[in-house]
Amino acid sequence: MIRLETMFMGVKSLLFGIPIGIVLSYIEYHYLVGNSGLKYRLPIFAIIISIIAVFLLIAMIMKYSMNKINKQNTIETIRNENI
Repeated sequence: MIRLETMFMGVKSLLFGIPIGIVLSYIEYHYLVGNSGLKYRLPIFAIIISIIAVFLLIAMIMKYSMNKINKQNTIETIRNENI
């Protein structure tokens, strides 16, 4: 369940972040270089690095969460939440 949740979180962040980043990079290009004759190129390499970084961070967070949960006694945790 935790693995699925963290994967959804990573994919959702990429689905929102990549289009917003592309739009912001085009706006920055338009204001800084728009009239110089240089063509806009989609930053594919930066997008790939971002995807890899997000999945690495999500994997580390997932591993930390799993280790923390495995150290706890599930029944004791449920009892303490009900008090």
